[in-house]
Amino acid sequence: MSGFGDTSGVTSEKGYNYQKLVAVYYLIANGVSEIEYEVDGEDISIINEGPDRNSIEYIQVKQLSTGSFSLGKFRADVFPQLWNAYITALEKHSDKAILSTLVTNVSWDNSLRRFYQNCNSLHEQGISFTQFEGSLKFCERDYKKMKNGREREELNRFFWGFNIQHSFTLEQIQSKIVESMNKSNVREPRTELAKIMQFFSEKQQGRITRRQIEQLIGKDLKPIVNNEENTSYSKPEIHKSLLDLETIKTKYGVKEDYSDKDDLIRNMVSPVRKASKRFIYHIDSLKGISDFPLEEIDEACDIISSDLNRVQVTASKIAELKNDLWLHETNYKHAIVSMQQTAAKFGIELGDVENES
Repeated sequence: MSGFGDTSGVTSEKGYNYQKLVAVYYLIANGVSEIEYEVDGEDISIINEGPDRNSIEYIQVKQLSTGSFSLGKFRADVFPQLWNAYITALEKHSDKAILSTLVTNVSWDNSLRRFYQNCNSLHEQGISFTQFEGSLKFCERDYKKMKNGREREELNRFFWGFNIQHSFTLEQIQSKIVESMNKSNVREPRTELAKIMQFFSEKQQGRITRRQIEQLIGKDLKPIVNNEENTSYSKPEIHKSLLDLETIKTKYGVKEDYSDKDDLIRNMVSPVRKASKRFIYHIDSLKGISDFPLEEIDEACDIISSDLNRVQVTASKIAELKNDLWLHETNYKHAIVSMQQTAAKFGIELGDVENES
């Protein structure tokens, strides 16, 4: 007996326990409906299609006994396999977001961490691919080997969808799977997990669905939610909710009329532009008649010009944000008004609340 219960038949594939657990984790704890499970040498790849069918994720699982995962190791041992899967996916799923993920039990070293952070900036911050490549001076040799012979646009799309889950230990995965099964009210989850591991060992590769796992253990893997909130409410409670809506509508809804963006930018920038012209005129007029060096005067004029440019750029952004805020506050207020009107149609009115209070 092990931590899984009776794992006979599983221990003979001891080297695959970690990889198989990751696959089980995706189906049970991560809630995906199906995966494509492929054994390749000592590695296991998982293909996971997003629930809305608009993305597909290729997951390479790597277990190391010691050390940390370096960028060099990623480039040599992981990138080629993920890239091949990615290129194949481009032919079959060009309309989908294609994601590539490395899952490993060890931590990443500084080179891989920095490289991933730059990849993440492509996805989260929307930096250009030129900016991305410009930030890779620290790993130029490894990146050149990954880039060699590959199309720029394809590289951009690949690294946009690249992700790493590091330090994801076997014990952590076991714990998350068991926790998820407990939430679904599965009896003896570790014993049931042993059955699932055995199933993966026998299956070896191919499509495996969450429904197959549910049938194997005879239990739906949907969390049992204990709803402690009352399901019946008194009239005062219902009317109080209406009063609460009025309060938050006043507090968070739109408070001012729409302000034209161009007018707002003009009002924010014009006085600054006028001031900058006058300041520069005065400072420039000091040339030859003051103790200030010419270089210092020129530098001061440049600073003022730079500040003016910054004001113009920032004012444009502020106007855009204010416009967006006005639209969101208006939508927020309209949604609450609509809810109040619907409630009033069925006899729940604000006047009743005020009378009761």
